[in-house]
Amino acid sequence: MPSKDDILTTRSEEVEEILSRTPNWFIRYGSGVFFITMLIIISAAAFIKYPDVINATAVITTKNPPVAIVARSNGKLTELYVEEGQKVSTNEVLAVIENPANNKHVLELKTKLVSFNIFLEKDILPVDHVFPSYELGEIQTAYSSFTKSLIWYTTFEELKSYQIKISAKQSQIEQYKEYSNKIALQEKALKEEVALAKKKYDVDSTLVLSGAIAATQFDDTKSMWLQKQSSYHGIGSTLAQARIQMGELERSILELKLEYIQERSKIVTELKKSLEYLNSQIASWEQKYLLITSIDGVVTFFNYWSENQTVSQGEEVMVISPENPGEMIGKLVLPIRGSAKVINGQVVNIKLDNYPAEEYGMIIGKISNLSKVPKNNSYVAEVVLPNKLNTTYNKTLEFKQQMQGSAEIITLDRTLMERVFNKFRFLFKKHL
Repeated sequence: MPSKDDILTTRSEEVEEILSRTPNWFIRYGSGVFFITMLIIISAAAFIKYPDVINATAVITTKNPPVAIVARSNGKLTELYVEEGQKVSTNEVLAVIENPANNKHVLELKTKLVSFNIFLEKDILPVDHVFPSYELGEIQTAYSSFTKSLIWYTTFEELKSYQIKISAKQSQIEQYKEYSNKIALQEKALKEEVALAKKKYDVDSTLVLSGAIAATQFDDTKSMWLQKQSSYHGIGSTLAQARIQMGELERSILELKLEYIQERSKIVTELKKSLEYLNSQIASWEQKYLLITSIDGVVTFFNYWSENQTVSQGEEVMVISPENPGEMIGKLVLPIRGSAKVINGQVVNIKLDNYPAEEYGMIIGKISNLSKVPKNNSYVAEVVLPNKLNTTYNKTLEFKQQMQGSAEIITLDRTLMERVFNKFRFLFKKHL
């Protein structure tokens, strides 16, 4: 059996043989190859770029898109005024949904209120406006309030109570003027009598001193002079009192005129408020039960096409396609995340649901506008289509309004190294 020292000697010789053996090619050049490979990878990461892609939903439409006519209440179509393919004009009534009101009554009332409002704004409202009994359903309360205000106004203007009071006081003033004129003439005559009595008093006072006349005769002259003076002063007071009365009457007329203006203003204001409320109720009724087009165009039906069909609130009853739709555009809805990378001019690849991209290709567009404010956690972008509906497979697609699809927004290029560096930087700052 070999000893322990023999075993150690043998193993030492084997290790010595391995260490003294010359390395083969792979071991000699492998580290250099590894270094060069890593250098190539790092260089490629620094120079190779590819863009970020932001996904969005897409709709192909036009500058002037179709307008959907949506039911805003539940009920039957009691009246349908249009048919498939018919041309319609802005604000035209297309259909009526059943409701408690008489439609003709509501529309007749609306027409009458237009002319009534013109007179009211000019403040030349005639009192012969007649508003008959109407079947107005939900509008009835507002109409009753309006007619009540109108009756109040009409009664106020027809009674003319303020005008009658003012006229009566003006008549009193005229009487006082006539009376004052007579008193003024009497005052003038008495003034002359006073002057004559004074003159005779002065003469008799001289004569009585010389004994030419008796003292009793002088007393009579003096008494006459004093009597004329008293009459003159008395008639002056009467004239002053008459003038005061005329002043009081004129002040009273001014007060009545002011009261009339205030009262009439109050009544007219109430009438305007009731009219405004009635108009708002009619507008609400129209919005709820009338289907009205906001544009000129052509009618297209979906699930509804005849009277007595039941519609539900929120459903599209028909669509009005504009006669001049304008150029084709794309509308994108993109998420808030990453939206800061989207700018005008960026390329957009659009894939339509109607036309599978692997068979028909994609439509190429460019971002032309991005909404400033998000809505429902999304931004809306507008896309121009330089090649219209010519795809990347050189196929021309047939245009149909509101074609749905998906889109890829090609944003700015970034290198692989930038992406890795940004990732590490984010993680580093996150854990600081």
